Amino acid sequence: MEETIGKRLSDFIWSTRSSNSQFARTIGVTPQAISHIISGRSNPSSDLLKSVFTHYPQLNATWLMTGTGSMLIGGESATEDQPTERKPVPVEVPNVNPILEELRLMRQELGRAMRIIESQQELLRKHSGSRKNTMPPLKKVA
Repeated sequence: MEETIGKRLSDFIWSTRSSNSQFARTIGVTPQAISHIISGRSNPSSDLLKSVFTHYPQLNATWLMTGTGSMLIGGESATEDQPTERKPVPVEVPNVNPILEELRLMRQELGRAMRIIESQQELLRKHSGSRKNTMPPLKKVA
């Protein structure tokens, strides 16, 4: 399958660790313009290409346009040395462990509350003798 300019642009954006939207903002176009190029719905305009090469002078224009050579000027080959599978880049999020612990505790409390509600519903069913006067059973929380 032939690699398109949109695919090469997507690979370059990924190599910069930017999102398509961030990349679009950097070069001064809309995220939709980048999306249309990547999906193959449109080709990049000369103004868009000029902006890309102005903001990213390390990008090899020949590689972007034809797929020949390396992605970066004086850099690694885009076709041979790039991994074929994209893996997420680990992101360090400060103070995430306390948040996760708080969520775990909240889930435990919710589980306890659900058990209390279910036992109260069962008592109501026993004393009312009819299910018409009780609430429908609640769905279990995993």
